[in-house]
Amino acid sequence: MGVEHTIQDKIAAAQNLLADLPHGQPFQESLVLAKERFQNRQVMVAVFGAFSAGKSSLLNALLEQPVLTVSPNPTTATVTKILAGRQGELWIEAKSKDEVWQDVSDACRRIQLEADSLEAALAKAESLQPAQYGKTARTSLSYLKAVSKGYPVMRHRLGQSWNATLDELRSFTADESLACYVREVQVPLANAPFAEGFVLVDTPGVDSIHRRHTNVAFNYMRQADAIVFVLYYTHAFSRADKNFLQQLADVQNVMGQNKLYVVVNAVDLAVDEEERHAVEQRVRDELRSLGIVEPRIYGVSSQLALAAKQLKIKTDPKFEQMARVRLQLGPEEPLPVPDEIWNISGLEALQKDLMTANDDVRERLRVETLQREMTHLMNQIEAEVTRLGLLQRARAEERERFVADVETAHRLLQEEKENGAVLRNVQVQLQSDCQELIFHIGERIRLRFSNLFREAFYPGRFVQSKETKMALQEAAAELAGQLETQILVETRTFSLRLQKIGQELLEQAADALCARLPQMLRAAINIPDIQIQLPEVQAEDVHMNHQPLLQSLHYFRSARQFFEEGGQRDMLEAVEPLQMGEVKSEISRLTTQLLEHLQQQWAEMEQEWIEAWMLQLRQFTEQGRAEEIAENQSRWQFVAEEWAKLWGLSRAQ
Repeated sequence: MGVEHTIQDKIAAAQNLLADLPHGQPFQESLVLAKERFQNRQVMVAVFGAFSAGKSSLLNALLEQPVLTVSPNPTTATVTKILAGRQGELWIEAKSKDEVWQDVSDACRRIQLEADSLEAALAKAESLQPAQYGKTARTSLSYLKAVSKGYPVMRHRLGQSWNATLDELRSFTADESLACYVREVQVPLANAPFAEGFVLVDTPGVDSIHRRHTNVAFNYMRQADAIVFVLYYTHAFSRADKNFLQQLADVQNVMGQNKLYVVVNAVDLAVDEEERHAVEQRVRDELRSLGIVEPRIYGVSSQLALAAKQLKIKTDPKFEQMARVRLQLGPEEPLPVPDEIWNISGLEALQKDLMTANDDVRERLRVETLQREMTHLMNQIEAEVTRLGLLQRARAEERERFVADVETAHRLLQEEKENGAVLRNVQVQLQSDCQELIFHIGERIRLRFSNLFREAFYPGRFVQSKETKMALQEAAAELAGQLETQILVETRTFSLRLQKIGQELLEQAADALCARLPQMLRAAINIPDIQIQLPEVQAEDVHMNHQPLLQSLHYFRSARQFFEEGGQRDMLEAVEPLQMGEVKSEISRLTTQLLEHLQQQWAEMEQEWIEAWMLQLRQFTEQGRAEEIAENQSRWQFVAEEWAKLWGLSRAQ
């Protein structure tokens, strides 16, 4: 708290310095915003993983109490936020009708069911039988039937939110036909082991059938302070796992962060320590191959951890049985004491790291961000001191030269406003930088294509299926979906890189334009605080023509011919160049849209700061009493000196 109090005292002193200053209102407003950002102590921990990996079970263990319902249904994913250290009522928000229709229409597309409204889709789904579909499509059909069953109850709650008790939430989420309508749940938990300000988020599974959930995952991927990725001990990495981790690796690379904590859950299933270490090493190797350079891996048993904490509170036959099963103990064998079970669970290291490491990192980032903002304000204060000095000179013997410099600066800015020559220079650099990035997007997907193809057209799909045509269509749909996912992952990463490049180049343009102004005026010009924001690429933005793939299914005549006699190889060789042409076309379309949006934003921002600079130039020649100008400069000079001392900054020479 010492650092906190010291900084709060500094902010209060800074507010006093700016009080009642002439032209000081914008500075006071900036300081208030900086103070509000500093006081936001929220730390967000987002938990990801496949539906069967044990995300909810792990969160219950971290929270040391059974808060979340452990659902076996892979279609009812909801965002659940646990607000640690908070009092209040639990809050449930239902999806809007548009969100439900988006999920339903996606499911209809996957089972090739045509419907032009939510009600029509649900009515048609009622009559369909799972036996008509393959394994993948049956998941979508199961979702549609759940939505149909719950619609009479939930139709009047769409888009609404309401308070509930924890018991009501558990009964609500246990019913798949109701849970599939829930968009988000917030659970205040005053007795959580995490400090106030921690928010733990149970996210939809990375293998969710809903495209909208990839957008949700990407947002939390960027916003979260820590990401916990859960893998089940006996499960290999799925394609959905790899896609998520590949994207996370790219995001971390762009943002210069490592906020991933990988949990191998249910390690109590290991035969011995040697097998457990071998599994953890396999996970480490897989993570590195996906671009996670320094993986943090925790082997835990979430059920043992929860049982230990609950048994420490009171004896409970349910949790005693849970511990016996996980420890493989017979009914007559003695159960270890709760503290020993807790140590065996392996959860303590993860819990401590999430509590301390992220709190420390968050605190450091808060202080660094505040210091950057105070430095920016210092530069603006120095510019005001210079401006007032120039006003004094403009009233004295140098007025003729000063007015000439102002006129020159005004002319240069007007020229740039009309023809954008400085902006065109950085646009050339932008095109050069992006051309190579876009080329490598296509190359990376091309290198993955054969693996994606073989994962979709695998022998087991055709051995298990009685209907070859249905299996082929499922395989083609899976490959098409994976290619769209690859495009989505890559273009999102490109967007992050483009945002960073765009900001750097626009700052260069501002500096270059300022450098063209007469030297006397440069120090008094405020270089803008540039913040580029590009639109997020959404899953529904990706559209591809998959006809080349569908037209190549004739290469499959039988499972033996396809997998043993070269049919798979022939189809791959035929379809890859055609489908990659479609992939590159879609990449070009999406990246062009992002570039056009950036350049439009550049043009608008340049116009804004040129207008602001022209206004400053007009103020340089404003008339006023010499005594008043001198007094104002003296006051701003004092503020600059005290501000530099307060925040440990050097003054401009």
